[in-house]
Amino acid sequence: MSIITNLELQNKFDIATEYSENRNFLIENEIREIDNYVNNIPIQISPFSKEAKLLTINKSLKIYDFGNAYIDRKIFNESFYGYLNNYKQITIERLYNDSDEMYRHKQNTSDQAIEIFKYYEWLKIQLSTPQKAEKKNSLSHKEKMLALYYLGLDMRKFSNNKQSATILSKILGLDESNTKDYLTYFDGNKGKVKTEANINKMLDLFENQDFKEIQKKIKKDLEK
Repeated sequence: MSIITNLELQNKFDIATEYSENRNFLIENEIREIDNYVNNIPIQISPFSKEAKLLTINKSLKIYDFGNAYIDRKIFNESFYGYLNNYKQITIERLYNDSDEMYRHKQNTSDQAIEIFKYYEWLKIQLSTPQKAEKKNSLSHKEKMLALYYLGLDMRKFSNNKQSATILSKILGLDESNTKDYLTYFDGNKGKVKTEANINKMLDLFENQDFKEIQKKIKKDLEK
């Protein structure tokens, strides 16, 4: 199983709730789903058995999703609460009949539980942080890239979009994969950044008289 990191979960949540008017509700729902996942341990049969199956199914919407990956829920629970109590990872005991694959899976389950706990803690902090009234006026991922473009930072002039995306995503503190897509389709149709709505947003952003040259460039783009 692949570990979904705390930062990946945070990015997914921010993207999913970027334009939501009910962010706090979604945060509360995500916290509730994690509580349910950690505390309600279903009866499971080993995935290495031909009759592997999960006897309970949860259809609630959530940002984190392990898909069809088998998770040892007992170890997940113990690791989650072990880290909650003292911020230390519990020791995973290897049973005499554990194969290398099974033992590695137990360790991965423990690692995943800790990443979920860190994400859970981050959600709690978000919930207790008052939302700023001007949040609606904040820039989206695409708008931030467009603002930098008008300020003179055009990463498309470099031949390697992947490397440019790595640097730009670190500057912006945003997802690298989406940054790469937006660089690739900056003027194109799929994932286009230079939309009329985004360009108009830039006109509002650079309305100060000190940015007359930038305003001219933006208006020229609007006329295209």
